[in-house]
Amino acid sequence: MFVSFNYRLGVFGMMAGSAIRRANATNLGLHDQRQALAWIPENIGAFGGDPSRVTVMGESAGALSIGCHLLAYKGRDDGLFGAAITQSGGPFSADPVGRNYTEQEADFELVLNTTGCADSNTPLDCLRGVPAEVLNEVSALLPPFFVVDGQLLPNSSIDSSQDRPFVRVPLLTGTTRNEGTSFTQESLTSPINTDRDFQTFMRSVWGGGPIRGDLVQEWTRLYQEEVDDPSAGGLGTVKLNPEPSVGALYGKATLWMGDMIFVAGRRFANQAWAEQSVPSYSYLFDTVPASVDAKTLGAAHYQEIPYVFGNTRGNGWIQDPFPKEPDQRRRHLELAEIMSSMWISFAVTHPPNFHQGSWS
Repeated sequence: MFVSFNYRLGVFGMMAGSAIRRANATNLGLHDQRQALAWIPENIGAFGGDPSRVTVMGESAGALSIGCHLLAYKGRDDGLFGAAITQSGGPFSADPVGRNYTEQEADFELVLNTTGCADSNTPLDCLRGVPAEVLNEVSALLPPFFVVDGQLLPNSSIDSSQDRPFVRVPLLTGTTRNEGTSFTQESLTSPINTDRDFQTFMRSVWGGGPIRGDLVQEWTRLYQEEVDDPSAGGLGTVKLNPEPSVGALYGKATLWMGDMIFVAGRRFANQAWAEQSVPSYSYLFDTVPASVDAKTLGAAHYQEIPYVFGNTRGNGWIQDPFPKEPDQRRRHLELAEIMSSMWISFAVTHPPNFHQGSWS
């Protein structure tokens, strides 16, 4: 049984600042999610579900949300779920809750200035009078992340990775091989041809403030080693220099980008779960769908989705992700069968490796 729900985004669900904190209105989108998660064990039995076997699951932004719930209230277990699946994201990823109070205040001032509420003595009341269409446009100016509020999220995910306070439930987490390719392409302003270009690129997209010079040098060296002597988590089908528009060190930049946003956090999560003797499982998705360019994108972010859901007809996709050539298609369909079965196995038993059993 699969349950999905909506929650507020942008200024409606993620707006922050001192006035928002005083009104206890931070992270409303996360509170929406928690209300939905509380509803499920209370009511799922009426639909034939088992309230004691709730597994939360999300990919990318959904995985980051689940990561927030795993860390919420310093890891307090409110009995909302008994296991978690996070695909390309999770509790210790780079982006989910990194903005400090000063940055939050600047974001709030931007909203007030844009909506004409900056001079109001009651800015929240003023914002409540702004048409929803205008607020929706303003949302595009803000970072699409939840924030540290001192309550639901008392610490940033990076700080939490040191203390390890999390809800102790079994975890299935993983990434695609080429998590960083699409994000690198979105962030490129010029080709990356030299180490200096690479270092400039890292500084421009790094979300954690200024980077120490020695750290930049160390990253430059380490990612060159990965290019020279690829590991199992290397570039795969993606080329180091696929075309002049992205530069001679494009592949190197994509590896760093993927690690920075997703892969490092996945490692932290598995380590944290192991340290507390809580079961965790990890996967690496290494298949390039038929609709994706293998040389520039590879097994990119989000590409595991049709395999996890067994969407073998490619419903909802502009191009069918499963190859037309019969032998290749057969192998891709077999992978979809295995992955969807393993996800079901994890939801039912928690270990994902009982996927060849029969269910009643």
